[in-house]
Amino acid sequence: MKDRSFRRSFVLLENNVQLEKQTANILCMSMEAGMSFDQEEMLNMDTQTAPVVKSLGTLIREYSDSKTAPNLMRQIALGPDMLTEEKMGEQEALIIRFAAAARDIYAGMDDSKVGKINVEGIYRMHPLRYVNCREWSARVEASAAKEAAAYRRALEKLNDADVTFLKVVPQIKSGKKTREEYANHAAIAHELGNWYLFPPGWAQTGSLQTSLNSFLMAGANAELAAEHGWKILEKWKPEFLELDAENLGGQLRDIEKSWLLTKSLAMKKMIDWLTPFAREPIDEASLADTFADLAAFRRERSAALEVIDKYRNELAALKCAKMDRAGGVAGMEFCIYDWDLVRTKARAALASMKKLWELTGTDEVRLRCGGDPMIAYHLTRMTNSWSRVIAAQNNLAHTLMIDFTDNGPNWIHSQRSICMQIESHLAEMPKWISFNNAVLDMWDAGLYGIAEIWHRGCGTEELLAAYHKAISRDALIQYIENDPELSAMYGDDLPEIFR
Repeated sequence: MKDRSFRRSFVLLENNVQLEKQTANILCMSMEAGMSFDQEEMLNMDTQTAPVVKSLGTLIREYSDSKTAPNLMRQIALGPDMLTEEKMGEQEALIIRFAAAARDIYAGMDDSKVGKINVEGIYRMHPLRYVNCREWSARVEASAAKEAAAYRRALEKLNDADVTFLKVVPQIKSGKKTREEYANHAAIAHELGNWYLFPPGWAQTGSLQTSLNSFLMAGANAELAAEHGWKILEKWKPEFLELDAENLGGQLRDIEKSWLLTKSLAMKKMIDWLTPFAREPIDEASLADTFADLAAFRRERSAALEVIDKYRNELAALKCAKMDRAGGVAGMEFCIYDWDLVRTKARAALASMKKLWELTGTDEVRLRCGGDPMIAYHLTRMTNSWSRVIAAQNNLAHTLMIDFTDNGPNWIHSQRSICMQIESHLAEMPKWISFNNAVLDMWDAGLYGIAEIWHRGCGTEELLAAYHKAISRDALIQYIENDPELSAMYGDDLPEIFR
């Protein structure tokens, strides 16, 4: 009998939906029309088919009481225990705590105004809006004060360093003064600083890439020449290195083609001629290999010497620190250069030249400022100032959980403002952290919609009513959906009843 009366009440609600879409009002009109069912019995009846704890009558009454409250932008998930007194009590306590924390950070302001300025006031106007930490103590307060001051001073020094940097590197023009721009200036200063590590004059070489590639090739040539040269010098004197290997090789091939007697005489003549150049008795069988080594040596040495002769000044600073082996050895003078160092410097210079081009879009910065001793201090100052800013920012971000992602114009000014606001509002930090914790706890509890409507301007005094409206509405919809007859009756238009 209860179940039949229960369903008949919903039939009546559906028949009256065109007169009034709020469920509770429809129920009242149905009762006034004389529908025969026990009102008290219905209002206190436990639901049989839906996974809820509160009675249908209680849900209807709660929805009726809160029907004028704001609608949530996002539903509250109805878990199995959502409608228990304990669970709802916990969530109501979170909402009350959140509302109190919101009012507390605007102490002295009218509550109706608080609701209207939430978005602008909390996230664009509040002095501590960037702070997201969840704990506050004397130790954290001392660290925050120290680190905010350190970050502010680092920013001020960066600003001074950047002003000077733009004067000594006039090819770089100031723009909107974004974070990215300061990072770019620091990167340029760093790359220009690298050119003090390269031989003088490299930076001012117009066709530098061609020169550096030549150094790399010369290094490879010199390495091969040295390999062949030292091998030859184990059995031959330095003068042997200057002989015409191609001519000697040709003579040897002609000898090998001649008749036996002629061959023997010709070979003896060649041996006699070569003996003054030898350190030990000559092995006829190895002459072909020796002449081949000599030809390779002269070919590779010639290529290396061509570069040395062209870039002698540029390579002057890259000679070997120790010349025990090559010193005084005729024909091996090219070994006075540290070719491993030459190649290392050349590769580094090529990389730096490419990086400067990427940062500036021109070679003018390198040509005019690279290696200039008059600006070395200012380049180092710019690079170090940026490094200190990043270190100080990271310290403050770690302590107060601040997400420093701003890249707008006048970045240093905006960052200094954050520091000054933190320094001057440390006493208000406990209230702000309580508010942050209340917001996060609301999210953790699944009350996203409550926080969202508050951010959109809902007054704190309306939050509980909005919560009750959302819970009762969704529970009623769930009840009907779990009842086969009622679900079939309403179909896809079920939510319309509660709008």
